[in-house]
Amino acid sequence: MVLTAGFVGLIAGLAAGYDHFRKQPAEYASTGVVSGRDPGAVVAPAVLDRAARKLDAMVPFAPALPATTSERAAYLHEHLAVESRDGTFHVVFRGPNPADTPKYLRAVLEAYVAEGAPRPQPTPPLPPAPGATVPPSPTPVDSDSKIAAERQKLERDLAAVTAEKLPAIETRLAQNKTALMTTQGKLRDADRDLKAIDAAGSDKTRRAALMKQFGVTPDAAPPLVSSPEEKELSTQLVSFQRKKAELGRRLGPEHRDIVALDEQIRFVRDLLAKAAPPKPAADALDRHRDALTERWAKLNTDASALAESVQRDEATLAAAAPIRAKLDELALRPPAPQPFPVQQQPAPAATPTPAPEAVATGPEVISSPSEGERVSPLLAASLVPGGAIGLVGGLVLGFLASLVSAAVANRPKRESPKAAPPKPVVQSGTVRRTGLTRVVKYDGPPLGVPVLGLIPPLRLDQPVEKKSVEGWSPALVSYARPNSPEAEAFRAARRALTDALDSAGHKAVVVTGPGDGGDGKTTTAANLALSLAQSGKRVLLIDCDYRGTKQQELFRLGRLGDSLKSVLMNDVDLRVAVRTCDVPNFYILPAGRGPVDGADLLTRAKFKDLVSELKAQYEYVVLDAPPTTAEKELKALAEQADGMVLVVRGGADAASRVATATSEIARAGSRVLGAVVTAAPPRPAVPQADPAGATAV
Repeated sequence: MVLTAGFVGLIAGLAAGYDHFRKQPAEYASTGVVSGRDPGAVVAPAVLDRAARKLDAMVPFAPALPATTSERAAYLHEHLAVESRDGTFHVVFRGPNPADTPKYLRAVLEAYVAEGAPRPQPTPPLPPAPGATVPPSPTPVDSDSKIAAERQKLERDLAAVTAEKLPAIETRLAQNKTALMTTQGKLRDADRDLKAIDAAGSDKTRRAALMKQFGVTPDAAPPLVSSPEEKELSTQLVSFQRKKAELGRRLGPEHRDIVALDEQIRFVRDLLAKAAPPKPAADALDRHRDALTERWAKLNTDASALAESVQRDEATLAAAAPIRAKLDELALRPPAPQPFPVQQQPAPAATPTPAPEAVATGPEVISSPSEGERVSPLLAASLVPGGAIGLVGGLVLGFLASLVSAAVANRPKRESPKAAPPKPVVQSGTVRRTGLTRVVKYDGPPLGVPVLGLIPPLRLDQPVEKKSVEGWSPALVSYARPNSPEAEAFRAARRALTDALDSAGHKAVVVTGPGDGGDGKTTTAANLALSLAQSGKRVLLIDCDYRGTKQQELFRLGRLGDSLKSVLMNDVDLRVAVRTCDVPNFYILPAGRGPVDGADLLTRAKFKDLVSELKAQYEYVVLDAPPTTAEKELKALAEQADGMVLVVRGGADAASRVATATSEIARAGSRVLGAVVTAAPPRPAVPQADPAGATAV
């Protein structure tokens, strides 16, 4: 254990050392060799000033060159080092970029050679012969004055192009280009977001997704811009509807008070119908769009200004480039020797011949600047300390761990009493163990669709564990007997359903069955919805089966005038029609009473808008649909559904009935998420060894 911990610590230390090496700023060096007598002449101010002027011809540099010549000379002096070896000078320049260090050093060496070059000496005139007339010497031509005059002319031409320093323009141009690229990127992002908001339109689902994407907090409820009179009428209407709901339970629909309330409700509705409909105020996404529009306008203005500045600076630099090149050429031109007039003198009779003088030679470059090589930090300087620290730390931790392990191993063990194995729940059919619960596994004929669950026969004669205030039917086993095998089967079907949806929440699921009925569709839809709510999801169960309307019988619902039918016919507000109950997060919207044409109601445009609105408010909307033979109703529900669950009773004809229903669902334009098989016939008991020691039958 100790050696293993030491090895692991060594690897970790080397990795940490390498990471430290990568994060340190690198330094590169370029070396050149020159001849000369005084090493200080290499870093003389005149040499550095000449080298600073030569750098403009060697761009680009990273980082950019300093703006002024004096700043460049100071930068060169800071990073130069000169060492004398065997009569030569080894000049080293250190910098952060391997491609720039040879450029800096080359400028310094060329400036050093140019400054140290000897100027040719004029030949002294011969002495005149005795008695000869000496003509006046002409004025020597000053070549330096010509160079100075030409330089002044070029500087005037450059000043006519721009009054700013060229390095300052280059620095500003680089900064503006970077800012322009950043601004254009932000402009594209803002334009993309604005197009996405416009494409969403009034679709509440897409707008909710965009608000989540942009990090915009939605409003608690979209405010409506209404007049004070309309607000007062709406308040009166809700008050009358609530009062009618309260009195309707005790007095009945024919009582004179209920009739009077109906007349008042109709009167208020007529007044509201004559008034202009309230307009929705701007929600959080609209306000975000307004802010994005203002930001887009500002970014567009900034981008235009930056583009104009970049174009102007580029034109200035292009116009100044020829003048700058001539100035650089003048700076590198050596001074020309001064001509002297040649005097024709007769040779003297006897003149001593002077001894020849040695020709003066200047400094020269012996070795050109080398490529930039990394000199700091060194890899070994980071790996060796890191590896050593990691090795020592690993050995120490391994030693401590071995001591703790030995102490734990030598500690006397306490024997704990063995818990009795849980009593298995046995039911008919082949079973398999999942934790402490046994769930029936479907092994009947292939159905052609995934089997979400197998529901055993509901034993309604068993005592209930919970009773609701409204007196719910004992067939709602997910609530009445949550610890029963039937409730566990519905929970297993719920888990399979959520897996089949491939997403969490805000889904509309249609529960239907074959046309001949008797499959337990309504009971299955109710128990699935209850199981989803018990898992912590916000669920709404809607009864859309106007051929049976059995959900209101299962849940013992009263006040059926407030229902899906009333909402679609604009008789009742949706908030009044949706019911709460004893189960948290569970809500019910009944179908309604009286003879109703279900196809006419479900094919209305308001039903489509209603489902979209409810999907935004609830995580799951479960719709109890009529059988698959109801083509119009099935097609209307298929357009709103994220998938359909097919409920079929077990038996020999299950496969053919599922195939027929699946084809009808496909024609309606939806998909089958899976099938729930109900009341499957019991199979003969076959003993089978259970891994936990029990016998499965």
